[in-house]
Amino acid sequence: MKSKLLLIMLFTFCLASLVSAQGLTDDFNRTDLGSNWSAQSQYAIQTGNLVNTSDTTGWNFLATFVAAANPLEISLQWAKGSNDIAGVNAGGIAAMLDAPSATANGYVVVRRYATIKLYPVAGGILGGDIAMNSSPQVAAPAPGDALKVIPSTDADGHHFDLYIKKDGTTDFVFDGRVSDPNKLHGNTSKVYGGVVLYGNVANDVDKFSIRAPLVQLTFPNGGEKFMGGTSQTITWNNYDFSGNVDVLISYDSGASWTFIVENIANSGSYTWTVPDETHENCRIKIVANGSDIPFDVSDADFEIEQTAPTITVTSPNGGENWIIGTQRTITWQKSGQIDFVDIYYTPDDGVTRYLIQGSVPADLGYYNWTVPTNLYSENMKIIIEKLVLDQIYSDESDNVFSVSALVHLYVQNASGEPGTGPEKNIVRVGMSNKTNVRAVMFSVTDDKNILDVPIIDNSVDPPLLKINTTGRAKNFTMRARKSGSTVRVAIVALSGVIQAGDGPILEIFYDLSGVGPEMINKASELYLSEVLISDANSQEIIPRLTSGHFYYVKAGDLVEPFDTVDDADIDKMAEVVLGTVDPDPYILSGDMDNDGDIDIFDLLEVYELAYPNP
Repeated sequence: MKSKLLLIMLFTFCLASLVSAQGLTDDFNRTDLGSNWSAQSQYAIQTGNLVNTSDTTGWNFLATFVAAANPLEISLQWAKGSNDIAGVNAGGIAAMLDAPSATANGYVVVRRYATIKLYPVAGGILGGDIAMNSSPQVAAPAPGDALKVIPSTDADGHHFDLYIKKDGTTDFVFDGRVSDPNKLHGNTSKVYGGVVLYGNVANDVDKFSIRAPLVQLTFPNGGEKFMGGTSQTITWNNYDFSGNVDVLISYDSGASWTFIVENIANSGSYTWTVPDETHENCRIKIVANGSDIPFDVSDADFEIEQTAPTITVTSPNGGENWIIGTQRTITWQKSGQIDFVDIYYTPDDGVTRYLIQGSVPADLGYYNWTVPTNLYSENMKIIIEKLVLDQIYSDESDNVFSVSALVHLYVQNASGEPGTGPEKNIVRVGMSNKTNVRAVMFSVTDDKNILDVPIIDNSVDPPLLKINTTGRAKNFTMRARKSGSTVRVAIVALSGVIQAGDGPILEIFYDLSGVGPEMINKASELYLSEVLISDANSQEIIPRLTSGHFYYVKAGDLVEPFDTVDDADIDKMAEVVLGTVDPDPYILSGDMDNDGDIDIFDLLEVYELAYPNP
């Protein structure tokens, strides 16, 4: 059962990433294939490689790259550390696939030890080889090597030239050609490329590339705002494509299109007079004249505003970081008859908003705002607007900015089993500081008044508690007192400072021997109070404070009934490690080594609880 769980844990999920250039390259540095691929279900991404996870031997595993059509060349690079010779000689490059699908028809070129073979693909399944070249020019592939196929067609058939670049070299070297004189597949107007990896062998792909005819729109590409009647230059790049193009515009985020101009030279630019209308969801498309490929569309919507009174936020306009408690200047520009404006902030990119100041003279162009001390957001925008009759003239920051504190003091969530001593019940207080800190004083209180910190030495004043500094504060002076379930701590750097950074600075060991099983599945809030923090110049810093929780759990028991550790707990633990379930209050019962997270080592310990060694 262990091996089954470990295999399941290898699957993770994320959006695909693609780099656009003269060659489209996928380096698989994510967790999910995403929309750029149509692949058999056995394909997954693991540790930055494309992997066939099937434990069944065979060739019937097609993965088609659908983000580019009619490739001029297709290449892959075998992973260096995870493969063996047998693996990299058991996989190949798919070409002339007739559909963007894992069940397409086409060909696969395979370098199989001392032979180059050409296989047909029908419905995503390989047939017997139809061509073989027994005189390749390059040594058989090895881990780290790269293969490249250049397809071509003439009166004599479809041809596939194979090149190999050995690991550590810079150039591809011609290896040989295989051909299909009967042109069995690859006869459609659009064809695609991909890979086929033989099942149950070590043949992971580190990188996949396609060079295909491309156009790449560069402006407007999303987020711009144009005034009606102005002149703007639409620009694009093209790669391996020189035919004439059409330029179109959409006013509904790409749902429908209208021609701006047809059949113009592929010069890379077109001067456009913006229509004097108001549209919020505009996109531009460049496409080959009379065809649907190649093409490119603005990555995001841009706006057109009819000539009228305007307001434009100029600062903050995206990317800034403002610190709580400081005074910052909001600025804007306006045109037309606008006398006063209202200023708002939105902490969630427009979902909600709050008034900063109303009726500010529009001609002033700025407002000095003291950032509230209780405001923290990574998705802040400023909104400035004016209502004139029934028309609202408004603008917001083009992109989000952040509001944060120079110091964020927080209590990490932790857990412990009732009846245990203090050795494993560790609560960590962490600090994320953007500036150096000389001293930190704070209190941590258990709202249930249950948790107790043991006294190590009662002969000193104050008594020595089982509390340790750690991380960046490990060697600094610390004093601590307790009163009931409140612990008061002072950490001072007598020489030097606590350097800017993030992570735990204090470990509090709580004794749960007096806590009964009735507390299982309940939690104490551990909140911070009486906080004083000074910087390297002994100036007070206004901090952000975040409480944590201590969960009373039965170790390893994640699923009801909470009385024993069994297969259900192991299955839940696997889901937690994979990140496929939302955190529940009992999840920390899986933190077996009390390191603040749940990983494969915790899973193995839970497994050992359910199936102890005889």
